Amino acid sequence: MSWSAEEDEVIVTAVRELGPRWCAVAARLPSRTDQAIRNRWNRLQQRARVQARQAHNMQAMMHSAAGLVGGIGQPGLHT
Repeated sequence: MSWSAEEDEVIVTAVRELGPRWCAVAARLPSRTDQAIRNRWNRLQQRARVQARQAHNMQAMMHSAAGLVGGIGQPGLHT
């Protein structure tokens, strides 16, 4: 059974309120085990870390490219 966006939101909200008390979180999703919820939480956290890293890399590339476009004597270009 795949996870729904609603289930993910319940997990995120419950962990924010209760912390990583997986049995208590599982009580909010009776069709899921505490182990399944813990695994899903870890997967959601991994996905968030990857997305944050990608966003950071994109910002760094944009900042670097902006410095190259400026020209001689422009901030960000070292000649």
